[in-house]
Parts: sequence; structure tokens; C-alpha cells
Amino acid sequence: MYICICRGITDQDIKDAADQGITSIQELSQSMGVGEDCGACHGHACQVLAAISQRSTTLCAEAQAA
Repeated sequence: MYICICRGITDQDIKDAADQGITSIQELSQSMGVGEDCGACHGHACQVLAAISQRSTTLCAEAQAA
């Protein structure tokens, strides 16, 4: 499923990034550009990353507040 339409990033791309050591939405944004264009995908991308790494989605809320 596409997560970031602007950059053409799928949930599988995020899973692959997590397998390569990406652990935060900030790292995901820096490495792939997720959320860097319109930003609409930022929250969903964070939820996907949190689910993959079995981390709390609270981290997503904290990342958005920063």
C-alpha cells in the first residue's frame, strides 16, 4: 500500500528501511523523504514504522510535536 504518494513510498519500503536500521520517523524522513513534501503521510508512516518495530505510537505524537 502506498504511504507517501508524493515520493511513491509503500509500506514495504518502510519495512525494508526498518530492516536496514531505521528506527524513527526522523530517520525515515531523512533517508527517504517521507513527509517532506505535503506532509499528509507523516502520521501514517510513523504508525507503520511503530507497528513494524513494535514501538508505541506515542513516539509518533512526540515526533509531530517536536
